[in-house]
Amino acid sequence: MKRYLLDLMLNTRDLGGYATKDGKTTQYGRFIRSDAPLYLTEAGKAEFLQMKITTILDFRTEEISTRYPSVFQGDPRFHFFSFPITEGSLAHTLKGEDPSITYMSMLSHFETFKDITLAMINAEGGVFYNCSAGKDRTGIVTFLLFDFVGVDRKDILEDYVVSEQFINERIPLVQAQHPSFPSSMGFSKKEYLLNFIKMFNKEYGTARKYLLKAGLTVKQLKTLKDKLLKE
Repeated sequence: MKRYLLDLMLNTRDLGGYATKDGKTTQYGRFIRSDAPLYLTEAGKAEFLQMKITTILDFRTEEISTRYPSVFQGDPRFHFFSFPITEGSLAHTLKGEDPSITYMSMLSHFETFKDITLAMINAEGGVFYNCSAGKDRTGIVTFLLFDFVGVDRKDILEDYVVSEQFINERIPLVQAQHPSFPSSMGFSKKEYLLNFIKMFNKEYGTARKYLLKAGLTVKQLKTLKDKLLKE
């Protein structure tokens, strides 16, 4: 697992280096998952440009992304796309819904996930994608990518749960300003994803089947697979 420590971004990780069931390995520098890049400096941007990471996908709601804009937004050197997903946002999470149910609700937005995947497929270089904490919405997109190319689900689970460790230090800082902010906002418990996977298996079976149902073509999925895996 390769983590990037850049300008207060605590949960930024590369999807490269994971073995797949057919003996291949995911490629470094193609897809990077993250929490929101709110304070990234020019030096940090330069690192992404050097790696040819030029497509940015933001899954935060319009309200939050307007209040706390991404540093990539409006920068002509990057291709910025907003794909708002309400489930997984603070306002939605405060309702107290079981996270595994929340994750399944996300996937009901087939058109949004089709558009996200197409943006990844059409990206000229690497892709950086984020939500607020880089845990829930970003986590489910990561699940789809990993499951699609055959990363073992034990590895997918380990990648999911580590978010709690990385963002845990931020929670007390937020609670100092907002005492009612729940500690659970930083949780990425193993049982959340395990319960989700059970429901996902029953509803869709595999990420490939889900993406096809969302409207992607076999040709498009081959392009995505080629981007994810080492040649």
